[in-house]
Amino acid sequence: MNINVGQLLTFRANTFPHQEAAVDLYRKTRFTYEAFNQRVNQLVHWLKKNKINREDRIAIISKNSTSLAIILYAAAKAGVIVLPINWRLQVDELCYILQDSSPKVVFYEDVFDEKIIQLKTKEFAFQFTFVRIGVPSSSCKEVSFESIFHEQPTDEPEIESSGYDPFIIIYTSGTTGRPKGVLLSHDNVWANAIGVSTFLDWRAGDRFLSVAPMFHIGGIILDVVSLVQGNTVVYMHEFHPSYIWDVIEQEQITQFMSVPVMLKLMLKTPDWVKKDIDSLRYILCGASAV
Repeated sequence: MNINVGQLLTFRANTFPHQEAAVDLYRKTRFTYEAFNQRVNQLVHWLKKNKINREDRIAIISKNSTSLAIILYAAAKAGVIVLPINWRLQVDELCYILQDSSPKVVFYEDVFDEKIIQLKTKEFAFQFTFVRIGVPSSSCKEVSFESIFHEQPTDEPEIESSGYDPFIIIYTSGTTGRPKGVLLSHDNVWANAIGVSTFLDWRAGDRFLSVAPMFHIGGIILDVVSLVQGNTVVYMHEFHPSYIWDVIEQEQITQFMSVPVMLKLMLKTPDWVKKDIDSLRYILCGASAV
């Protein structure tokens, strides 16, 4: 195969330009496929302008959001290797992963300002640029994520990687030692997404709730599945057992990924049976006994 994961978004933008592609519940933003693809292209041009070249690495410390997805697909189109990092890690653990992976850019969400301040006190064998996602702050000197989109063009960039070329690094949990970076290609992610989309009842026009953290490969693959099928992805910043019922009702969610503890907490929520959740066809669940 010679697939570039980012080109899947280009295809959707050309076929369903006005369909809603991505909803960010925390930042209260909504994008059509056309607008979402344009943002991705703008970030690709910014990466190239700043000499972030093919197979260089960029890291993301962010909860589920449209911004995280934009970075993911921009990395794919640019031929850059992307590292979604577990934001629950302690500063020393984050430091180890950054030292091990040597990214040129670290995109981070403003809710992690304190961790980034602590990271800056650490010594690294290389230099990287911080890009801050979120509300502008006069006290922060980093590049603002939103500022990237003020001047960059929206035209389609030249695709430089595909197939067996590296796309993403996911770090293991480190249960038997230091976390290890697992390198996945465009083909790896594409084949996994196709397998999931054909095995499950996943339909064009579905509204998938992205609540499983996207520093985990399961969260990323299901995002790509939604792209393959032409769905809307609703990004939930962080799981909340009561709020999620409101989201399912208001956004007409058709499916989402969970772990058993999430479902147990959801079922303990008062009055959930009174919610209009007729849109919900099924819930994916795994990681422990259901």
